[in-house]
Amino acid sequence: METIGRKQEQALHRAELAALGRAQRKSTEPGEALPVTAADRREQVQQFLRRYRQAVARAEDLAGEVQALRLLEDRLGSTLPPSSPALARLEQLTAQLEDQLARCLDIRAQVERVIQMVGDEQQQRILQLRYIRGMTWERIGHTLTLDERWVRRLHAKTLDSLARHMPPL
Repeated sequence: METIGRKQEQALHRAELAALGRAQRKSTEPGEALPVTAADRREQVQQFLRRYRQAVARAEDLAGEVQALRLLEDRLGSTLPPSSPALARLEQLTAQLEDQLARCLDIRAQVERVIQMVGDEQQQRILQLRYIRGMTWERIGHTLTLDERWVRRLHAKTLDSLARHMPPL
């Protein structure tokens, strides 16, 4: 069964391939460096910021699997032998969950460092609410008492600024 995290990873990969394809079509000579447009750079920044929510979604998927197996283990009680494949799978998923949680913390720290590069506090807050807390545009507007369209405009302006000032990802 495919998890939400896996689907998001595949979508990200497709977007990266599409961006690469656009850049390759713009290249005129073999061996020439591929030009990166402002739109491509902005998309790279946005994909970088999305990584945390994607990692959290994967962790949530793993946690759900672990919880389901633990409930099953509790129901079956002592009928499972210690060498049961179900118990081995539970241990494996638990280890994967711990690794994923560590990745989440690392990615969050990276994303927060990028957000701190933005000088304007309101723009930082928009990025935090969107990419750390995973809020919708409507909810961000409500939280900041701003019109949703204005939040989207500020977000676009912020991404453009980050794309110009951030070192290559």
